[in-house]
Amino acid sequence: MPHLKYTNMLRNTLVALLLYTGLASAQSTVYHPFPDSNVVWRQDCGGLGFFCNCSCSNGVCVNKEDRQYYYGNDTVIGSFTYHKLIVDNFNVDYWQGPIMCSPGCVPSDHYYSYTANYAGAIRNDSAQKKVYYYEQGSAGEVVLYDFNLNLGDTLPITYTNVVALNRVNKIDSVLVGTVYHRRFWLNDISMPPPGPQDSGFVALIEGIGSTYGLLTPLLIPFEFECHLACVTVDSTTVYPDASTSCSFITTGIASAPPEIQLSIYPNPVTSESAVEWPLTKGPLSLQLVNSLGQVLLTTDVTGRTSYTLSREGLPGGIYLLQLRGPSAGSAVQRICIGQ
Repeated sequence: MPHLKYTNMLRNTLVALLLYTGLASAQSTVYHPFPDSNVVWRQDCGGLGFFCNCSCSNGVCVNKEDRQYYYGNDTVIGSFTYHKLIVDNFNVDYWQGPIMCSPGCVPSDHYYSYTANYAGAIRNDSAQKKVYYYEQGSAGEVVLYDFNLNLGDTLPITYTNVVALNRVNKIDSVLVGTVYHRRFWLNDISMPPPGPQDSGFVALIEGIGSTYGLLTPLLIPFEFECHLACVTVDSTTVYPDASTSCSFITTGIASAPPEIQLSIYPNPVTSESAVEWPLTKGPLSLQLVNSLGQVLLTTDVTGRTSYTLSREGLPGGIYLLQLRGPSAGSAVQRICIGQ
């Protein structure tokens, strides 16, 4: 009789294995679109800062940013219905010691924040496995994410993938809430071939977006880096796991200086982009700063509400565009210049 016992055990093991294989197959083939309502994406960014007050020889100016995106009311644009995308932001540049400043100069933080700003609109196209984004002030929608991907594919051009340099290096699944979603790991084709243990520097996840954040460009980080901290649906954290607290940092928002709302389209910049802001009283200037803190452009825009930014002569990378007025506050926007 013992042989019958082990035969039954083996049979049960094989059945369980077949069921698991079928489940894994279903998890990897069923497409999961973005949630239709009550979703919040929160991302953390940090790295080199630019706007610390005073010049301090031994200190390092660093930046910390907390941002969250969520749906507002639905809106109809043309023949499509979109979810309005709303954004809250808290951003601070501060000195990280030891700090030795020039005589008479006291180091202090530079921060800004805004809440409930309209960023654009999102719609799902589940049949095409795509997500579209209609950025505020733009002339039309663009593909935000295209999940029609196979192993070895070069990622198509999208809002977050401005140049065709990223290739799908690995495909696996990740638990989102209680369901597994496909995850596509990317590597830059201009870099050395990845090793067998290298998943990739960033991943796309169906129904979630990017591990960098919802709208963050898919570029290898340089002195500044963003990552998707968490995602909630119906106030429950579904990514990275249910135990993660997904609260937004609001420290300093109440006392932040007034901000000018700055709009840049398109961003990332391929050839030129339109920079727009509301009419503001008093002097106003626009500056473009590179990742080394070097000011590449300073122009007086007093009395104006727009400026055309050309990428001519600018190498690809992350830049800061700052609009500053002494009586109206300031606005700082990180922009990406395509390769």
